Amino acid sequence: MKEERLGLIFGISAFCLWGFLVVFFKQFNGVNPYEIVAHRVLWSVLVLLLVLVYLRRISSLIKILLNFNVTFWLFISGLLLSSSWCIFVYTVDAGLVLEAGFGNFISPLLSILIGCFALKENITNGAKVAVFFVVLAILIQSLTLGSLPVLSILLATIVAIYGLIKKKIRVAALEGLFVENLLITPIAMTYFLYLLHSSQSHFMADLNGFLLILCGPVTVVPLLLFSAATTRINLSTMGYLQYINPSISILLAIFLYGESVGIYKIISFCLIWVALAIITLEGFYKYKKGHK
Repeated sequence: MKEERLGLIFGISAFCLWGFLVVFFKQFNGVNPYEIVAHRVLWSVLVLLLVLVYLRRISSLIKILLNFNVTFWLFISGLLLSSSWCIFVYTVDAGLVLEAGFGNFISPLLSILIGCFALKENITNGAKVAVFFVVLAILIQSLTLGSLPVLSILLATIVAIYGLIKKKIRVAALEGLFVENLLITPIAMTYFLYLLHSSQSHFMADLNGFLLILCGPVTVVPLLLFSAATTRINLSTMGYLQYINPSISILLAIFLYGESVGIYKIISFCLIWVALAIITLEGFYKYKKGHK
C-alpha cells in the first residue's frame, strides 16, 4: 500500500506538471514555437543522457540503437512528438489553450478507434457510446467555430498515433524518449544554427535564454515521475489520472488567461466528460468483476 500511495503521488505530480506547462510557455516573449521545440529536443537529449548514465542504462540504450527497425519507428515517433509540441506551444502562444485541452481530452478516445482498426482490438459497448459522444462534441465545436476544430483534431490524432507506435515497439520510456530526440537532433540543430546565422535566435543571456534551457528539465522531470508511477500503480489508475493534465490547462485558460468559453463549448466539454465517465465506469466494473 505504501508503494501504491507513492505511485499515486508520482502520477498526480507528473500530470499536474504537464497541466501547468501552459504557465511555463506563457513566460516566453516573442519566441516562435519551432525555436522552443528545437531547444526542447536539444536540451532533452543532454538531460536524458545524464539521467541514463546515472541510472547505468547505457547498455539497454545501445541495444535499441542497434535495432534498425526500432530506431526507424522511434524516428517517426520523434517527429510526431515534436509536431504535437509545436501545436501545443502554438496554441498557448495564440491564446487557444482550450483547443489544445479539447484535443488532449479526445485523444484517449481516438486511441480506442485506432486500436480497433489498426490492432483489431474489440471495442466495447461503452467505448462505442463514448466515441459517439466525442463525435457529437466535435460537431458542436464545428458549428460554433463555423469549421472543424482542426488544431484539436490534429493534436489528438498525432498523440494517438504516437501512442500506437510506442505500443507496437515497446521500449522503456527513458531510453525511448532519448532515442526519439537523438534521431531528430540534426533537424533541431540545423534550425538552431539557421536562427543564429540569420540573427533571429532568442537564445541569449536573458529570460528567454534561461527558459529555453529549462525546456530540457521541464520535459524530463514529469517523465521520470510518470515512469516511477507506472511501476507502482496499475494502468487503469494511470488512465484516469491522465485527465488531470487537460483539466488544469482548461481551467487555466478560462480563469487565468481569460479565454472565452461560450455555451456550445461548455456543452461539448460536458459531452467529453460524459464519454470519459462511461469509459471509466466500464473499466472499473470490469476490474471489480475480474477480482471477485
